[in-house]
Formats: sequence, structure tokens, C-alpha cells
Amino acid sequence: REKNVLFFSEIEEMDYPAALALVDEMREMIPEGSSPPREYTDALNTMIQTFSSIQRICVSSLSPTVRNTPFKDPFILKMTAPDGSPIAALPVEIYYPVSGYNNKYEFASETVLTGDDGTVVFQPPIPSFSCNTTISTRIALNSSIPEIQGILSELTEGSEWKVSTSIKGKPVVIALVDFEKDNTPIITNNKTATALLSVFMKNGYARMGLADFTSPIAAGNDEAVYKEAKRLLGNEIPYMIYGTVKYNKIEQTDAGYYIGLTASVKAMDLIHKTLLYETEVTMGASGRTETMALNNARQILAREGLFDKLIYGI
Repeated sequence: REKNVLFFSEIEEMDYPAALALVDEMREMIPEGSSPPREYTDALNTMIQTFSSIQRICVSSLSPTVRNTPFKDPFILKMTAPDGSPIAALPVEIYYPVSGYNNKYEFASETVLTGDDGTVVFQPPIPSFSCNTTISTRIALNSSIPEIQGILSELTEGSEWKVSTSIKGKPVVIALVDFEKDNTPIITNNKTATALLSVFMKNGYARMGLADFTSPIAAGNDEAVYKEAKRLLGNEIPYMIYGTVKYNKIEQTDAGYYIGLTASVKAMDLIHKTLLYETEVTMGASGRTETMALNNARQILAREGLFDKLIYGI
């Protein structure tokens, strides 16, 4: 009973780590096979309700940055009770990416105590790789009681973590091969590449252009693509984005046509002969005529599908 009284005192003082320790001790004192006393169940239910009702308020999120450039401002999270009272001295574990390739990331964590104002401040390390994900948080306490531990283990999204490629301002060529409905490559005038180039240019990627390596790209021969690029470009162009764009659906609708396209795209470092990124994106669009639907699909694929994938993947 003394522990029960002390427990509710800690709850009132908002010393949740101490309150949790008392609940765990009370649980361990119950003989195996015995029904738990009311004092314990009252404390258990209060602890569950307390942790479930903690509010997480994002005071400052991470602004997008560029690879090898620090985030401008830290991530700041405030932990409060339902009435808005700040919770001090509460450990919060923050999970953030430390490495990644092709949208698959490895995460590390750092535990920070809330201050008197209930906030934790996390200044991330300088990001060394492109990335588009989120950082997550949890209350960094553990319990031997499954009902409580389940709540403590829940991860909550904290902030976007957007780090774009550092190729901006560097020479890049785009070589995408469009395919006809019958799956034959279009030799000239590859419009998806032009659409993608336009999106890059509008977003400040000025030193980009188009290249034509239709045969090796259509054949899916990366080695032949590299050799042809080096033959034509030498060492003047360090990066190349290349791949294919094929039909995956075409159908007539009441309003006209719908066309779906699948882009299989890679990015290569031509200086070091290194594959930097690869992705496959499927998107589609409608149009009053088949030509309009195809043009719309190419624009959407470039603008809403490929651009973000590439700048946060390379």
C-alpha cells in the first residue's frame, strides 16, 4: 500500500520514470498464480492511461538540406500532459538514418532528456548521403509489464528528413529511351527525357542536357552504356541518368484514354564507373485522345514520379 501511495505521488509530480519503477516493483511482488490486488491494478491502469495520453508537439522540424550540408535548425519536440503541462526529465529516444542506398536506410538512435519546458533538442549529424525518410521518437523507458511496454515501444513520426543530391551545379546528361506500344524503342525524340530535363531545369539544375544511347540502353546493357557514354562524352560529364520508359497499360475510357507508363531508371557516376541509384516508377494519366493521354503520362511520370526519386536517391 505504501508503494501505491508513493506511486500516485510520483504521478502527481509527473515523475513518470519513478512511477513506472514502482509499478514494476508492485508487479514483481504479486505471487505467481495470485490475483493482483486492487492497488496494483489501479496503478497499472493509471500508468497505461498516463503514457497513452502524453502529447508530442513538434516545435521545430528539420528543413530540407543537401548532402554534406548541415541541417539549418535542430529538431525540437515538446512532451506535455493532456492539460498542456510540460513533462520534464522524460527520456526520449530519437531514431534517425545513418546510412542508406536505394531508399533502404539504416537507423541509429540517441536518447535525450526533456528540459524543464518539456522539450528535447536534437541537432543531427551532417548527412553524408541523399535520403527521403522520417525520424521517429519513442519514450525511452522500459517495463516488464507487457501492457505498458507495448505503449512505450510505439514509434511516433517526428519530422521529415530530406537530404537531396549534391549533383546540383555539376554536369549531368539524361538518356531515357521511350518505347512504342509494341515494345519497340523509339530511336529519336524521346519525350520523357525532355520532360524530365525540364523539371530539373525549373528546379535550378542548370548544367544538364540530353544524350542518345538508344541501342545499349534498350538492350539493358550497362557495360555497353558506360562505354558508349565515355566514347561520346569523355571525362567532361561525370554523371548520367538513363533508362527505359515502357507502356504498362492502355485502355479506352468514357472520357477518352488512360495510359500507364513504367520507367526503369539508373544513375551512374561515369568517372568512377559506379552505379549510384536505380528505381522503377509506374504512373499514368488520362486524356481526351491517346496522344494527349500519353503526353500527360510522360509529364506526370517526370514531374511527380522520377524527379523526387532521383534528387533524394542519387
